[in-house]
Amino acid sequence: MKIRFVTVVIIFSMFLSAFVGSSFASAKMKDSPNKNYYVKLAQNAPYYDRPNGKKQGIIKKEFKGKDSEGNEQYMTNSVKVIQYTSEKWVKVQFSNKKSGKSKQIKFIKSDNIRANFYSLDYVIIAPQTGVNLRASNTVKSKILTTIPMGALVEVYYKSNCVESPIKDKWVHVQYIKNNKKYIGYVYEGLVKY
Repeated sequence: MKIRFVTVVIIFSMFLSAFVGSSFASAKMKDSPNKNYYVKLAQNAPYYDRPNGKKQGIIKKEFKGKDSEGNEQYMTNSVKVIQYTSEKWVKVQFSNKKSGKSKQIKFIKSDNIRANFYSLDYVIIAPQTGVNLRASNTVKSKILTTIPMGALVEVYYKSNCVESPIKDKWVHVQYIKNNKKYIGYVYEGLVKY
């Protein structure tokens, strides 16, 4: 009896994985975001009522919290990028436990945020005009598309390869727009880590 039950479970699991796998294969790819994504703070970040406006407080890079076992520890703070308003200013949403207010929307300078904390998984496109995504790591190569300012794009690592995604000051990235995947290079000086 147990053997039949196990056999039925295995066959059902195989059928389910085949069905789910095929439905995911036809699923629409998610565009690379240029707003409403989370990033880490590079340092404690002053926040303002508007770009070049009055400083209203500071968002802490870390805060004291408790882990799953109840032990106190410092935790890294995240902010939600609502929109890049220029190369230097970002509209963000954050919670500031000290003030008792939650989910404030303010402006911080763009050099206060970073796309990654411990690894190189994403880069943020910095220039206001956007960045050309190129077929290879040279300005003479074909332009595949232009990535808009503030877009969070994935650093592209070739599978089973230890090769660095940065070659001669160019970063190998993957950008998705309108269900189309672009893989190419952007100049390192035009992105934020």
